[in-house]
Amino acid sequence: MKKIIIFLLSILSLASANFGSWRNYPETLSWTYISNTPVACSNTAGVYLNGVFYQISGSNSLTTVYLFMQMYNGSSWSQGTIPHPSGGVSGHCAAVCNGKIVVSGGQTQGGSYYDHTSVYDPAIPSWVESTLMISNFTNSAMASVGGKCYLFGGAAGIYANANTYQWTPGDSVMIQKAPMPQGRMGLAAAEYNGKIYSFGGRLQVDSAPTNTIYEYNPSSNLWTTKNAHLINPRCYHAAVTIGSKIYIIGGWNWDAVLTSVEIYNPINDTISAGTPILYASESFAGAGYTTTTSNHTYAGTIYISGGRDYSSFLNHASKGIVTGVTYPNVEPRSLGCIKAAYR
Repeated sequence: MKKIIIFLLSILSLASANFGSWRNYPETLSWTYISNTPVACSNTAGVYLNGVFYQISGSNSLTTVYLFMQMYNGSSWSQGTIPHPSGGVSGHCAAVCNGKIVVSGGQTQGGSYYDHTSVYDPAIPSWVESTLMISNFTNSAMASVGGKCYLFGGAAGIYANANTYQWTPGDSVMIQKAPMPQGRMGLAAAEYNGKIYSFGGRLQVDSAPTNTIYEYNPSSNLWTTKNAHLINPRCYHAAVTIGSKIYIIGGWNWDAVLTSVEIYNPINDTISAGTPILYASESFAGAGYTTTTSNHTYAGTIYISGGRDYSSFLNHASKGIVTGVTYPNVEPRSLGCIKAAYR
């Protein structure tokens, strides 16, 4: 028995000594330009679906809204020919749910709030006006989990709201869920392992961005304030999940439009700096996808396009390539780390 105890302690000591290397291998991130979008747009949104990156509507000047999608197939851009049901939106949010693109919130040409969600089916292709919104707002965030959409934050005036809504595209109305710990507008969100994480945003118009990270668990309908904080407070940014990490990209931090990238690890609730993007931008489209190459190895691609800097609307576009090794399911507080250290 004494020998067994000594053996186990030795193994645990070895696992602990190597914890930083086998639990969380560093990812590499590199950025390259891709061809410019056909139309410069800000206040836009992006998703990736079936090999295509979609930049959806947005503002193409201070007074006009662009009606269509812009689509990048990995080599070139094309413009959609089917206008959004509202005639175009800006300040909206988007997510992929059940193989379709869902767009919610935002403002139409002339500044009216759009009071429905809309669903785009790329297989047809066509837009359908869908679920009625409980309240109207812009600069909110959305993610999908388990075939349902979750919408939260945003504003329809000066102050950000903390509301959370759930629905399946096609439902007649949304269902109100537990509110966020505090209202946010201009926030970004991404899903990992069945939970949704929101980053930054601000409390009201003309207030400084925040650095908070919230976690929402749809199964328990509970929000949690995480201990980690963004290195740079920001709003009007993007959040993209690659592998077991979430990449928080660009945005605005009151003093400047940002190039900085931060990497959030939802497993151990830590934040680190990543490779900056090639140009400063906020209110742009961002999305990506992960390709698993083995049990522990993955590669990821992040696309960003459009947005604006202080002086102009942008048609710049770039992609980030992520490579790395991760052990996303290891919990060091159990004897499971013995298996993880030697598998």
